[in-house]
Amino acid sequence: MDARSPAGTVVSHLQSTGTHLRLLGAELAAGAMRCRFVDEGRLAIAPDGEVSPCLALLHDYHYYYRGRKRQVRPCRFGNLRERPLAEIWHSEAYTAFRDRVRRFAFSPCIDCSGCELRETNEADCYGNPFPTCGECLWAVGLVQCP
Repeated sequence: MDARSPAGTVVSHLQSTGTHLRLLGAELAAGAMRCRFVDEGRLAIAPDGEVSPCLALLHDYHYYYRGRKRQVRPCRFGNLRERPLAEIWHSEAYTAFRDRVRRFAFSPCIDCSGCELRETNEADCYGNPFPTCGECLWAVGLVQCP
């Protein structure tokens, strides 16, 4: 759905009134973004053994949302060829990342008119370090988690 279409305007209005909306089976978060991967204890593993917290951070890519390009850099916490999964999962960096995502105190890039920080997932205007999740299409409910 194009957020700039008349349907996008109606969806935005309904969300602002607190109406619970579902699109293709997913709840549209309306500002209350959350990460199902982290909340449900999931992760993603690349064919080369690299461990990422989710599909969105598994590889390098770009996408367009509301006509603006965003570059996503992958986030990896270890490789199964070098360390066991339990060691990677319980590492200080990965544990801290999951805690940060559960709080989801990222800047709301998904709703922002856009600054240069929105162009990548490197940092956000709240001072969060890489990776920033304020424009995660999965967390807002626009892309379905498997």
